[in-house]
Amino acid sequence: MSISGRRKQRVTKTTAVPSGLVVTVQNTGGGSVRVSWTYPSDPSGGWTVGRDGVDSTGYGAWSTTVGGATRELVFTKLRIGATYTFTVAGDGKTAAKTITVAPDALTNFTARAASTTSISLSWTYSGTPAAENFTLYRDDVQIATLPATSTSYLDENLAEGSSHRYKLVATLIGGGTSNTATVYGYASGGTSGLYPPHVLWLSGNSDSSASQGATLGFGTFRGEPIRYVTAWDAADDTSLGAMTQYTNRGYDGVLHNSKHAPNGWSWASAAGGGYDWFYNSYADALISRMTTMREVHAGFGFELNGSWFAVSIVRGQSGQLAQLGNFGAGWKRYANIIRQKAAASGKNIKICLNLTWDTHGDASVKQIVQAAGTDYFDFLGVDYYDAYKPTWNTHLNNDSDWNNEFYRTKHGGDTPVGLGAWVEFAQSIGKPITFPEWGLSDNRSLGPFDNPYYIEKMNNFFRSIRAADPGVPQPGKLYGEAYFNAESIGYLWPNTHMPNSRDKYRDLSWGQ
Repeated sequence: MSISGRRKQRVTKTTAVPSGLVVTVQNTGGGSVRVSWTYPSDPSGGWTVGRDGVDSTGYGAWSTTVGGATRELVFTKLRIGATYTFTVAGDGKTAAKTITVAPDALTNFTARAASTTSISLSWTYSGTPAAENFTLYRDDVQIATLPATSTSYLDENLAEGSSHRYKLVATLIGGGTSNTATVYGYASGGTSGLYPPHVLWLSGNSDSSASQGATLGFGTFRGEPIRYVTAWDAADDTSLGAMTQYTNRGYDGVLHNSKHAPNGWSWASAAGGGYDWFYNSYADALISRMTTMREVHAGFGFELNGSWFAVSIVRGQSGQLAQLGNFGAGWKRYANIIRQKAAASGKNIKICLNLTWDTHGDASVKQIVQAAGTDYFDFLGVDYYDAYKPTWNTHLNNDSDWNNEFYRTKHGGDTPVGLGAWVEFAQSIGKPITFPEWGLSDNRSLGPFDNPYYIEKMNNFFRSIRAADPGVPQPGKLYGEAYFNAESIGYLWPNTHMPNSRDKYRDLSWGQ
C-alpha cells in the first residue's frame, strides 16, 4: 500500500490492553518514535500499527499493516512536544501506549577554527535513551567513532583555511540513532591579529538603536559576539545618538554609520561647497564618538541610488544622469573632508559608497561609481533582501530563482542586481564589498515570511567570499554583513514569528 493510502486509514483508539500483547514506545530523536511490542506468536493476518494526532507535515491519524513476525515500527515527522497514542492490533488483540515527542537530543553542535589547519567541534547530548557512541562525518566521509562521554573533537591536519561540512549522529543504547546535527567549519587563515583566530568574517546586525539589544542581546541570541553593526542617525541628529549608544555600551567592533542628509539636500549645492559645514560636522561627530570602536565606516549616502532618501540623486530631480556631475563633485568634497579629519585625529574611518540592490534611475551603477571616483571611497556597500527577488512581491526561496538571480544585471551589464554580479563588479573596481543591511521580508505588504532557505544560502554566500584575513579584505571579498532585525517584519530576535529562520540562523555559526 502506498504511503498516501496508509495515511488515509484511520485508527480507532482503544484502551484495552489484553494479556500477552505489550507495547513499548521510545523517543529516538529528530521527531521520531520507535514503537515495539511483544507477543508469543505471529498472527497470520499481520499487525496493524498506527497513531492518532497530526504530524509535522499536516497529515492526521494513520496506520499501516506489517508482517506477523514484525515487532517494531518507527514513526517519523512527528511534532516536537506533541502527545501521540500508538496502537498495535493483531490476532484479535489490541494494545496502546502514549508518549510525548521529545526535542532532538543532540544539540549545540558548533565548529570553530582552532588554527589555520584545525577545527574544534563541540556538542551537547541530553536525551533518553542514552547514547552508546557518536559517529562524526567530514564532507560525508566518516572520520571518527567517539565514546558516549565525548562532547568535543579536534579535527587536525586540514588544508590551511579550508572549509568543511560536519555531521554528527549518536547511536543509542538499545538501538536506533539520534537526530543528525550538521554544521559548517572553517580553518582560520588570517594573519593580522585584529580578531580571534576563529573569526572568518565580520558579522553582526543592523538596528536603529543599540537600546533594542543590538550590541549585547543579538550576540547572546546567536552565541557569538557581534563584530559588525549598522546604526542609523537622522538628518537633524548632529550628535549621532544611535552611534553614541554603542559607544556607551563599550562596543569595540566595526560600526557602519548611516547618516542621512540635511532636509532640502541638493547635490548641486554640495558640489559648490554648500554642505562642507555638514561634512565637517559629521566627521567631528564620528571622531568624538568612536572612543571604543576599532573602526568606523562612514555611510553617508545610504542607498543613494534609490529614490526615497534626501541624499538619493534621483529624489525630486529629473534623473540620475543629469545629476552625475554635481554628485561626483559633491561626493569628492565629502570624501576629502572625512579623510583629512580622520588623518589628523588618528582615527580609523573608512568611506562606504552604499547602494541598494537595484538602481532606480536612468544611470547605471557603473556610471554612479565612475562619477564618485574609485579613489574617493574604500569599499562598496549593498543592501539585499529576500523580498526583492525575483520580483518585488515574491521571495527568493528556491534554487531556480536563486540561480537565475545570482548573476543578473541591468543596463547592458553595467548595473549588478544579483549577489554574484555585485561581487564581480566589486572585483572589477578593486574594492571589497560589505552588506550593511540584509534580511528577510523587508516588503511590509507581504508580511512575515519564514525563509530558512534564504538564511542558509546567504551564509554559504558570505563564506564563499570571506577574506583570507577578516580585517584586511581584498577586492571582491567580504568586509562585513549585518542582518536587519529591528523592523516589525524581519525580526529574527527577540520575536519568534519566523522560528525556522531564527533556528537556522542560530545553527550556522555566523562568521566562525
